Amino acid sequence: IDWHLKKDDEQTKQRVSQYFKEEVRVKKPWRKPHQVALVVTHSTGYQFRRVRGWTQPVKVSMIIKKFTKKIQKRLDRYAELLEHLEMVKKENQFERDLGIRGHDVWLQCEQHIRDALEYNHRKNLKTKTIEEPEK
Repeated sequence: IDWHLKKDDEQTKQRVSQYFKEEVRVKKPWRKPHQVALVVTHSTGYQFRRVRGWTQPVKVSMIIKKFTKKIQKRLDRYAELLEHLEMVKKENQFERDLGIRGHDVWLQCEQHIRDALEYNHRKNLKTKTIEEPEK
């Protein structure tokens, strides 16, 4: 591309130079000595940089809010699944005490709920196993 610029043709220079923009350095605001850049880790695990003494940008606040809402939604779903698991266990025990033979359906239902709990736990806490809830 440089050999095009060596020509004295003005049209060629204009056409080629329109794609080259000068780098404009963004002027950083002046900081006082106590205003150091920190890496802050939120309870959700999200890390972001902030400067001591400056207000937090709205973008960062919205990201943290989104993560918090998502995790709270997963925790609510997990609690709901635990309640369903307890209901299924009680129904299974009730039918077994009555002598009804169709309680194997409840075992399948219980296994599906356990799978959903496992999936939800892995997504939320980033671990591979769950501990059985205390009775």
